Amino acid sequence: MKKKGFGAGKWNGVGGKINSGETPEEAVIRETGEEVKVKPLSIAKVADIRFYFHNEADASDREGHHVAVYTCNKWDGVPRESDEMKPQWFKRTELPFEGMWAADRRWVPIVLDGKILQVEVLFDKKGSGVLDYSATERKRVKR
Repeated sequence: MKKKGFGAGKWNGVGGKINSGETPEEAVIRETGEEVKVKPLSIAKVADIRFYFHNEADASDREGHHVAVYTCNKWDGVPRESDEMKPQWFKRTELPFEGMWAADRRWVPIVLDGKILQVEVLFDKKGSGVLDYSATERKRVKR
């Protein structure tokens, strides 16, 4: 549960801005430590999401955000509450979509099935409804 800042009051993943000189992967590790007090040992990028909020005063005006989504299946420590997040486990079949961003019910199950996605979402002004949505599956890159 996000407790403050952008997305407060919604069930959401750990996240934040990338610091200057930091890679996205380094940001994931740092933010996870800050927000839920664990150190990821194995992360995988599963989605790139670009989302926008519709400005009803001017249909062409959009405030945009880019989010890189990673999963983690191995970490050091026990997830604990911080001033920003209150972690809670859910069964996959009982994810609290009604308390998440409106588009999450569309893409989260797909990445949990092991797919890699490129997603674009246009939310209404308040982010409670999806006005437009597209998702494209990407191939995994072997390293």
